[in-house]
Amino acid sequence: MAFSSFEELAKSRSDWYEISKKNDFDKGIERLLTKLYPDKAHFIFELLQNAEDALATRVEFRLESDALIFIHNGKRLFNLRDVESITSIADSTKRDDGTSIGKFGIGFKAVFAYTETPVIHSGEWHFSISHMVVPSYQRDVSDYQSLVKDETLFKFPFNKKTKEPRKAYAEILAGLKDLAPETILFLRNISKVYISYEGKGLSIIKTQKDKFVELTKATSVGVKKSSKYLVFSKTVEGMELEDGSKVGQMSVGVGYRLERKDKVKPNKGLNDCLSDIYEIVPVEKRNVYVFFPAEKESSGLRFCIHAPFASTAARDSICDTADNRNL
Repeated sequence: MAFSSFEELAKSRSDWYEISKKNDFDKGIERLLTKLYPDKAHFIFELLQNAEDALATRVEFRLESDALIFIHNGKRLFNLRDVESITSIADSTKRDDGTSIGKFGIGFKAVFAYTETPVIHSGEWHFSISHMVVPSYQRDVSDYQSLVKDETLFKFPFNKKTKEPRKAYAEILAGLKDLAPETILFLRNISKVYISYEGKGLSIIKTQKDKFVELTKATSVGVKKSSKYLVFSKTVEGMELEDGSKVGQMSVGVGYRLERKDKVKPNKGLNDCLSDIYEIVPVEKRNVYVFFPAEKESSGLRFCIHAPFASTAARDSICDTADNRNL
């Protein structure tokens, strides 16, 4: 359903919540939607998803003692349809566009394991969300005023009654530290991820020259870890799905892990022939991607593959369907 105004949307969401509450459905729905995911900080990927679809090249996670702040420089700012999408349940456009990861669906609801009232500032839209689905105008825009023009900011106060701020902080920090450089291997837009906490920092940087991709994860104290890939990606025409609907176009790709040959001189660079410097080595685990790595999935192949596979809600495994087999 399309809404003509923020007020109309807010009233409809509020009415739905009141009916759910009256029938004692509200707590059950909340438990169901916030506990779908095996990793507690799964919503980190939902935030990266939104930033990627908004054409962001740079994202930043600022972890504070009482809140998580997420900022991206996406060119596509929020509109009323996005407000409707993020306050809905399982409302996604992924099915119609295989080149984007998809709008917010049930995945974003995982944030409500940590916060009662997430706040969003994007373009002309400044609003908070309560009861998982009810948007309200946000009068305090002090967080937004410090941003560069056209940046989008999410703030997640640790005000959940069932989770202490200290525990929320620890779980989210663990999730951020565990982000692998390969998280952004097949993303078309995001090339820089910055994480700050307790005066420390982490960064994941992707540099690409033609099909050669280098991923570097570094800490503020100088510890670096890098990996290199030969990546082939393209957009192909879509296919008809089992239910008769059709995806217009799809983004697909393969990635081969590279390692430097033992006897290569240090001064060899990218201007030299890649085959003189690197050799392809097997990748056997976490080599299936639905934009992000599917944690529990292995293709049995020795290189990485990416396509808009139909996956579980947690994106950790793909489903056994005819559409996926065709892909």
